[in-house]
Amino acid sequence: MQPMPSSSSSSSQRILLVQPPIPRTLDPIVLPPLGLGYLASAALAHGYENVQILDAPAESLDHDGTVRRIRESGPWLVIGITATTPTSGSAERLAVDLHDSGAWLVQGGPHLSASFAEDAPSLLRGFHLGIPGEAEETFVTLLDLLKDRNPSDIAKLEFPAGVYYPPNSFRRNEHVISPDMLRAPARHLFPTTGYRYPLAFGRPFATVFSSRGCPFHCTFCDHSTFGRSPRFTPMKDLLAELEDVIGKGAEYIVFFDDLFTFSKERVQQLCKEIIRRKWNIRWKCEGRVDTLDREMLDLMKKAGCECIAMGIESANPLSLRFLGKRTRPAQALRASRMVLAAGIRLIGYFILGIPGETWEDSMRTVRWARFLRCDYAQFSILSPMPGTPLKKWAIANNCYREIPAMNPFDLGSTRAVLVTGSWTPEALQEIVSIAHSQFYGSFGYICRRILGLRSFAELRSAWLSVRHLSQYLSQHLFPSSKGK
Repeated sequence: MQPMPSSSSSSSQRILLVQPPIPRTLDPIVLPPLGLGYLASAALAHGYENVQILDAPAESLDHDGTVRRIRESGPWLVIGITATTPTSGSAERLAVDLHDSGAWLVQGGPHLSASFAEDAPSLLRGFHLGIPGEAEETFVTLLDLLKDRNPSDIAKLEFPAGVYYPPNSFRRNEHVISPDMLRAPARHLFPTTGYRYPLAFGRPFATVFSSRGCPFHCTFCDHSTFGRSPRFTPMKDLLAELEDVIGKGAEYIVFFDDLFTFSKERVQQLCKEIIRRKWNIRWKCEGRVDTLDREMLDLMKKAGCECIAMGIESANPLSLRFLGKRTRPAQALRASRMVLAAGIRLIGYFILGIPGETWEDSMRTVRWARFLRCDYAQFSILSPMPGTPLKKWAIANNCYREIPAMNPFDLGSTRAVLVTGSWTPEALQEIVSIAHSQFYGSFGYICRRILGLRSFAELRSAWLSVRHLSQYLSQHLFPSSKGK
């Protein structure tokens, strides 16, 4: 984080954007808060010169440390706090403890957006206002309104469309932001250290959005922030952003797009530019089993693609239909074979405990992950997140529950699950533990990982992963026949 101005500075235009502390996890992945970076960039371009970002996870700040930092560096005109569903409790605690600070407390992020998708808009306690959805343009409009005012004036103000103030009716802002109207995130406001991403294997990395939106209709996905219409950053702007982060030392790029491989033509254009410019980078992206072909994958490999993550989800056709995936196991097999043949690592996302599945059905998915020879597999329990069709289904069928998270990378938080038939919380706990144990503990997988190591950094990362996974399994794998 850049040094904050002293409290003697005028607060009339001082803006602070906050990533709240995160619950303790087993092996935390700490990534730059790009959403806050976009907001900061919009405010700076609009003439607000005193904008700061406080990234509590990157600075290893707990709740008390975050509150203390904000108070000591105040006063502020606006304190904007982003919240995902897992961090909503942390964001709410901050807002409650800062409510007497004299600043406008504005909630943003996916958690608020999802509440609107459910037609049940609700601010977390402590906040004065909220901005759901894409907030860049609405945020600067709000800043203009709040200048030289304080929260005691709230009842006198009429807020613009897109700003949520609970006592008043909300006027939805139907305007969709075009990426060519966006500026690159204000990365210079992020801390220079503290970010961690295991697959970068110690290399300096950056996160980048090259598009927004996903057109598919998976029942467990929330589209309340970016929507379903894919919108692409103009290639010249994307290349300029990549040139900037590479020039500042990034050797590994994590493309954060919901679906990077949606447009084959665009992927090929980007890859050709990376090759033409001789950028010596490696990168990771998100794909889908029915959007890949060998020609595109070979070009991606030449351009430095090191890893693709795909939502394979299940080995069972009926489960894929329940999830709304519109894919088939045969497509997953073909895609995984092409990815590995191109020399690209494969991350498979898999879902267990799907309604209608037996224990054996879910174990078939575990064996499927091994058969596909994924380099990494993430096994999760089907989670009806806010704003998704799945949550509506879960509530309507009286099977929505919240229990402690079971994925080893989410420990310390809670997770919504579906408790149906024989899938009790104990059975769900057990199957995700067994899945990780059988996948990562198999002799064949261990041999492949050892033989596939490419550097000492990868060896160290693999050792840490094994240690962390062993800790997780020793704590959470227990003998039981429930659910079988």
